[in-house]
Amino acid sequence: FPMRDELRAALIRQAPELVVPFALSYLRADRAGTPRALRRDAVILAGELKLSWALQRTMEMLPTLDDEEIRSLAPIVTGADAKAFKAKARFILDGVDAPSRAAVFSALPSTGDRSFMNDVKAGLRDADPDVRSAAVRALAGFQEDKALAAGGLDLLRDPVPRVRVAAAAALASVGGGPVVKKLADVLADPNEVDDVKSSLIAGLGSADDPASLNLLIDELGALDEWAGELCAALSRRSSRKDLERLLERFKDSTGAARSRMTDSVKAMGKRGEDALVQLLTEDIVSLKPYIVEALESLGYVEARIRELKHRDPTVRRQAASALSRIGGRAAYRGIVLAARDPDQDVRVSVTKALERLAGPDGEAILSDLKNDPDARVRKYVLWAMERVQAKAL
Repeated sequence: FPMRDELRAALIRQAPELVVPFALSYLRADRAGTPRALRRDAVILAGELKLSWALQRTMEMLPTLDDEEIRSLAPIVTGADAKAFKAKARFILDGVDAPSRAAVFSALPSTGDRSFMNDVKAGLRDADPDVRSAAVRALAGFQEDKALAAGGLDLLRDPVPRVRVAAAAALASVGGGPVVKKLADVLADPNEVDDVKSSLIAGLGSADDPASLNLLIDELGALDEWAGELCAALSRRSSRKDLERLLERFKDSTGAARSRMTDSVKAMGKRGEDALVQLLTEDIVSLKPYIVEALESLGYVEARIRELKHRDPTVRRQAASALSRIGGRAAYRGIVLAARDPDQDVRVSVTKALERLAGPDGEAILSDLKNDPDARVRKYVLWAMERVQAKAL
């Protein structure tokens, strides 16, 4: 069921004697037979129902979730009883269960509780790799630059790959330009082992700061032997902000770097497509040609053109509107084919798009469409432009 937030909100409004046993049944359920989504829902329900007496079981369940889920749920868990959470966290950190200690480290930055900072710093030297990874991410979450620089750089050469990746991502995200310069030196060092460089590149793909993104793009055109791993890392930087930065660099790039950046955008798939569409709606004039180029490379334009033939008029309206925002020759080629759509709203979107095409900025595209190899396209564009011109009289 996709509407999980709405479903939980409806459950919480029910009588406690009905909802509490329901929530507890999933808190107590066997991990192997309980899907992650239900375990996550159970943690949220227990927190929002303020079941402080169920906090122990809730915290025992945290290790069954991934790091991002733990960070997002930590404020809900502590909201049930902050004092009890702190006591349970102390008990867990003093214990021997490594997954539980790692889960507590993951949760701490979201709670804002810095009283366990000495434990987090000590976690960088823990025998368990997941605890070391969680500790370095926690230092980044707390913005502990000095502690991170002191211990995180050592973890770049940790014997476990996932710890090296976590350290690189944490260092890049918090350290800024000076630390990223040190990471660049590691990549440039001919005496550094390939395993360290590979993990460092993967970590840069998990960071979220401008400096590390620029480093990835710089190396993309320089380190031919690492092109595949650099492209894979760059393809994971698909947030709206990262894509905006990427397109700014794309404008001035040439040759192999430009081609590899295009490959990285293609590898983003739906994540990158959604972020690009969001950027397109912001109407950033300087970036629009490059956003359109990226969307075309992802097949977004062709998919919208196919939707113009959908039986549902709502789908056709959305497709026509999307193509209208995109512009460009490929988009307009699809738009003119919808000029005689039986749905009025579709025709309105088409007319608005063609009105822009009739201006000076659309002359080159219009000329191409008038000479399109497809006779139907040539016929429709002339008919549609006559309609636009008649409307202007």
